[in-house]
Amino acid sequence: MAGGPAVRAYGGGGGPAGHAGRCSRGALPLLRERIVKAAAELIYEHGAQNTNNEQIRAAAGVSGSQLTRHFPTKESLVRAVLAWQADGIVARHQAPERPPTGTRWPMASSGDRNCSSAA
Repeated sequence: MAGGPAVRAYGGGGGPAGHAGRCSRGALPLLRERIVKAAAELIYEHGAQNTNNEQIRAAAGVSGSQLTRHFPTKESLVRAVLAWQADGIVARHQAPERPPTGTRWPMASSGDRNCSSAA
C-alpha cells in the first residue's frame, strides 16, 4: 500500500482540492493527541531531559515540521503532556453519575455493614 494507513488517515495521500500531504482540520486534534501520547510514553520511560524531538517524531509517526507546527518548543510539548495526564487523572476521579430515578444505589454487602473492630 502506498503511503500506509497513517498517511491516509492524516491526509497525506492526496485528495480533494489538491491538499496532498496536509491534514484536514478534523485530523489536527488527532495528530496533536498522537504526538502528546508518544511524548508521554517516551518521557515516562526516559525522562524529559533524555527525550528528544527525533525520538518523539519517530514514535508518533510525524514529520519534524508537523511536530514543530504543534509544539514549537520542547517546553510547550512537556506542558501539553502534563495537561493531558492531569485531565486523565481528573476524569478517572469524577464522582459517579446518579442512577436514573426509581433505581437504588448499590448497597454494601452484609459483610461490609458491620465494619467495627472485634473487641
